[in-house]
Amino acid sequence: MMHGPAINGEPSKKKVKVSFKVIKSLTLDVLSSDTIGSIKDKIYRIEGTSVNQQELFFAGNHLEDTKALSDYIVSTDSDSTIDVWVEGRMPISIKIPSMEKTLPLNVKFVETVKKLKVMIQDEVGIPSDQQLIIFCGKTLKDDELLVACGIIKDSTVYVMLNPLAELLLYVHMACDNAFSLEVKAGYTISDVKVIVESLRGIPASQIKVFHDEVELQDSFTLSFYKIKHRSVLHLQAPIQIFVKIVNGKTITITAEASDTIAIIITKIASKTGFKCTNLKLFYAGMDFRIKILFHSMV
Repeated sequence: MMHGPAINGEPSKKKVKVSFKVIKSLTLDVLSSDTIGSIKDKIYRIEGTSVNQQELFFAGNHLEDTKALSDYIVSTDSDSTIDVWVEGRMPISIKIPSMEKTLPLNVKFVETVKKLKVMIQDEVGIPSDQQLIIFCGKTLKDDELLVACGIIKDSTVYVMLNPLAELLLYVHMACDNAFSLEVKAGYTISDVKVIVESLRGIPASQIKVFHDEVELQDSFTLSFYKIKHRSVLHLQAPIQIFVKIVNGKTITITAEASDTIAIIITKIASKTGFKCTNLKLFYAGMDFRIKILFHSMV
């Protein structure tokens, strides 16, 4: 049945026969001008399924409550089928090639891709902003719903690391002020060392990088180590120490921040020819000047 022509610029109202799949098939006579919200209400009255638990899809598109049916179904010459998903959960598999790991997850039908990324982060530690979610060869957008992307029960979703994700890192070095680095998740630790060399002049080959007390290896990326935005890295590099002997002579030794006093004394003894037992060190201020008093000469 069709209503008369539009009056006062209002769109004509046409009756459309639409089939709704709610586990079983349900057929409703609705108007093309009906909003999606009002259609949900009709389904509720017939099936008893709460409006808040319903999500409607047509041709893979999620239908918004405030829009009219005519916004999605242009032709009214044939019957149309709209999928109705009721809030519920389904098991899916998350495959992460970089970790050689497959993760089982129980997700909502109407979960967003963004929420899925957070769930993956909670499970394996990969920052959500560094993830690329791949399904059927397509990279999924954060605001898309899983069911709208065609993800169903027992689907396999792939997670790849996004090498272009931007990170701001804070770097701490012994005897130096902390500084920040702007990097990308795909940078290797070797790349980070080169950037530090360009900023501080310390040869990259002499730098050691630590995160959570673990030394990071050159060939691996920041993503591999699950380095997040605003993470803190600790760097170790050789320190030049000026040693002033009481006779006025000054020598220079190279030390590591982790060196003990005993190691420092050994290095001084090696350079001066004195025995370690004959040396005492006195340190004052932050200028790295060490005075040596000799109790006896050898």
